[in-house]
Amino acid sequence: MAKISNSVSQCYREGGGGRRYDLINRFKIPISALVSFVEALEVGYSKHKNPYHNLMHAADVTQTVHYLLLKTGIMHWLTELEILAMIFAAAVHDYEHTGTTNNFHIQTRSDTAILYNDRAVLENHHVSAAYRLLQEDDEMNIFFNLSKDDWRTQSPGRRDGVGDRHVLPLPAD
Repeated sequence: MAKISNSVSQCYREGGGGRRYDLINRFKIPISALVSFVEALEVGYSKHKNPYHNLMHAADVTQTVHYLLLKTGIMHWLTELEILAMIFAAAVHDYEHTGTTNNFHIQTRSDTAILYNDRAVLENHHVSAAYRLLQEDDEMNIFFNLSKDDWRTQSPGRRDGVGDRHVLPLPAD
């Protein structure tokens, strides 16, 4: 089974035709933090033994976003921070997916549905759980060295990049 770590690390490092995103250097992402974060993502994607929303799916979506950025040329229209946000959103977009739908959570009144007030339940969980990883352990906080302005741009206002809203419009669960 392909690991998400290969896709994520490749996306953070590479561009096509010799061009590089160079996100690791640009945003001073410690390699050890990236490795720790991606390993934690792998654990979260395996948490519910989901047959579809799993490591393979996360790697596929992340690699697809990388491919589309390169082959469409859209990477030339985006800032480095927007590229970072898109790859991050792709990597975490189904983190800790339960294998059920938003409607299931709402109808069963799950703790997750209650926490997110029945609004984009899974999407809110995926991104919140991923940001919790960053917040709880500086050893895996890949955004540790972002400037305050970059953090504000990438973080709270961009969290709706996962799921059915702004930065990365992926299908809702």
